[in-house]
Amino acid sequence: MFIAPEAFRVSKNANYPGYDRALHRYLLTFAYWYYRDFKPPTESGPMVQGGAELVLLEAPHPWGLWSFVMRNPYLGSGNGYSPSFPVEWEGPRGPQGQDVWMIWAANFAGCGKPLLVPADLCQGAYGMNLRRMHFTLAGTAGLLPSPWHDQNVGFASPGKANFSDGTFTITGNGNLALHNDPFGQYQDHFYHDAFHYVFQHINGYGELTAQLQAWGPGANSQVGSKASTGLMLRESDFVIGQTSGRLRGRRLSLGNTFSEAARYGYLGVFKDGSAFFQWRDAGKVRRAPILPHDCSAGCRLRIVRHNNSVEASISAAHGSWQEVGSRTFSSPISRTVTLGIVATSDSPSTFPHYGSYHGRFDDVRLHSEP
Repeated sequence: MFIAPEAFRVSKNANYPGYDRALHRYLLTFAYWYYRDFKPPTESGPMVQGGAELVLLEAPHPWGLWSFVMRNPYLGSGNGYSPSFPVEWEGPRGPQGQDVWMIWAANFAGCGKPLLVPADLCQGAYGMNLRRMHFTLAGTAGLLPSPWHDQNVGFASPGKANFSDGTFTITGNGNLALHNDPFGQYQDHFYHDAFHYVFQHINGYGELTAQLQAWGPGANSQVGSKASTGLMLRESDFVIGQTSGRLRGRRLSLGNTFSEAARYGYLGVFKDGSAFFQWRDAGKVRRAPILPHDCSAGCRLRIVRHNNSVEASISAAHGSWQEVGSRTFSSPISRTVTLGIVATSDSPSTFPHYGSYHGRFDDVRLHSEP
């Protein structure tokens, strides 16, 4: 990763390996925290103003050889410390993989924001944090087919995706609000998107279509009124930290990280079936007029990137395509971007009071050209 010189400092913390009995693997975590300036960190100082990143490795033996599993730069806006997986909270290994809970401490200077647990569970300057994670293994039923990737974007907890019998199922938490911080989780005034994302990279022209299934009775009932699922085009530049002087760096891996305030175009469907097109450009989020209830029984979605523009359309009941909205960005977007599937719950990312929302998509097709 390239960073402008004399701009930030990194510290790190590694745990002893823990053993996952269900997966027969040792798990090793590293927490890297970054902060502004070169002054020593304090309870309210530059370390708290920066952020923390998680790196997870696995091996068949406690001495290795270690293999990369994942990285997440959104561990918290403090010095994330000692992430681990309590064996008592490890779920069984099932056909879709394994659910585990990760616990770690982070310095939120008196449990400030973003607050990932209820205030009455915070103790002093350090807060206990919990996040559910889902592990899949190569060959596991439901594993996403290559070259699809999936990951949380922002402080979204939990999220997962699987593929079975031609159907993608995606579950996500968080929000894609028209204004920043709708649930009062942060101290700054920036946008903080949070959702789960299943995506591919494209380099140039790209078109993604998918058939959104109708929801069953009672599904998705514990979420906000603007919970949605749909298709997205999103830039994927890696952004460090959450302060007003955020630094830009290069991507570290193919399953790259996304700025919480990246430019995007989103064709979404609310839980009442209303379709909408929303985008972020020039630091602002806007939404085109909503098409009410056009997808209440399911519909086909299409999002297209052409040069510097994105277009979104729906087709209900095997009819013709109807445009929901389009946007030409005010400055050129990256030639390499992502197209994918989104789920977000319109609710806080706060344990244990989060909601999660899901969508099911058939006949997913992505066509791209240089």
